[in-house]
Amino acid sequence: MIYLIVSAYSFEDRIQRGLNVPVSKLGYFSMPYSVSGDIRTVVMNEIAQIEEIKNFGTIDFGVANTSESIGFLREVQQGHFNGTDDGISGIETSVMDAGLWDVMNLKLKEGKAPGEYTVDDEQRDILLYVSEKYEDIVGVGDIYCDYTYDGQMVYRYIVAGVLDADSYLIDPYVFSEELLDRVGSYSLEYGILEVTQWGNYGGCFFSFGSENDYDLINAKLREISQKYGEQIDVFRISSIVGYIKSDADRNTAYLKEAAIFCLRTSRPARSTNPPGKT
Repeated sequence: MIYLIVSAYSFEDRIQRGLNVPVSKLGYFSMPYSVSGDIRTVVMNEIAQIEEIKNFGTIDFGVANTSESIGFLREVQQGHFNGTDDGISGIETSVMDAGLWDVMNLKLKEGKAPGEYTVDDEQRDILLYVSEKYEDIVGVGDIYCDYTYDGQMVYRYIVAGVLDADSYLIDPYVFSEELLDRVGSYSLEYGILEVTQWGNYGGCFFSFGSENDYDLINAKLREISQKYGEQIDVFRISSIVGYIKSDADRNTAYLKEAAIFCLRTSRPARSTNPPGKT
């Protein structure tokens, strides 16, 4: 029972560890993956115009980095894939939209933030941010390119910065009901962060300023949903925290009742005879 309570009530702290904004100022919206690419692009362009949204974007983690040009970084990563130490879960390669840079707990030790860069090709150029664990083998300004078999460039990785090992990202699936471990956030101690100018807009985190701003965002997203006839789900991350706490309280109450029942039914019957007599 104690574990359930502590785990649930520390869940918010674990989420907050991955953020540079309060959990109470973070939301999430998503569209079904069945929405066509053209419609999705139009809808996302309209969402980008909602002035109450401060920052938004998507994150993908646990990416199987098969890029040949930066494959040597995996030699350092070996043995640190999604490792857990003292309750802190680590993560190796993550892909994040540039729009979320100011939202996440990213401590830049060297280099420049994405907003200070002008990339030549938004579809091919990827800004690479590496943990300080890699600073002996890569340097800010280094460029690594992937090519097709006939010499056409696919992606160009630009080492844009070095992150303090004490940097974190929110768990991209923090809202998932199927997620049982509730890690809340991931350490980038051995992480590689690929920052892109585009996103896989299945779902996006977004930050906002006030309760009124959230209500306005919610209303505007509903209008966009109705306009295009496409479902858009929206919720606050703090509501997930509240749900987990309530669920823990309910489970704890059930366990307490079960424990009392077991104690009552397993208690030895008291003898009615005086001591020494049968």
